[in-house]
Amino acid sequence: MGVDTHLGSANLALSAGSLELNIFEIDNPAGFDDGEPITINYGMLAVNSGSVFAHTVEVDSLVLQGVKVSLEHTNGKSNYSVLMDRMATVDYGSSDSKTNLRFKKISVSDIKVVASVTVPGKSTLRRLLHWRTLP
Repeated sequence: MGVDTHLGSANLALSAGSLELNIFEIDNPAGFDDGEPITINYGMLAVNSGSVFAHTVEVDSLVLQGVKVSLEHTNGKSNYSVLMDRMATVDYGSSDSKTNLRFKKISVSDIKVVASVTVPGKSTLRRLLHWRTLP
């Protein structure tokens, strides 16, 4: 994506088919505020290890906790559009086969979305939305 990413720690357990991430951050592209448009405090992916090379990979669970998304629009463009445009130009290699994912459980909790819009000659409008799951 042409930006730095940061990872606090990761734990990959191949035999168990799981991956855990702690503090994963993606930096903003140049021209936008310092900071991260995407931060995930904790992420865990567990797959049925027997399905990894199958046509359909069975994902037992995907858990994301402490997700923060910062949307910024300034000078006629947004940080996310810049990142998505860059991702579209990445060559992931060619493959004739398609892999399907079948999710059994997806859990996302403690979500914060910060949106800011800067209009030339005006002050910046900033809004915060915050969702927490109930116990």
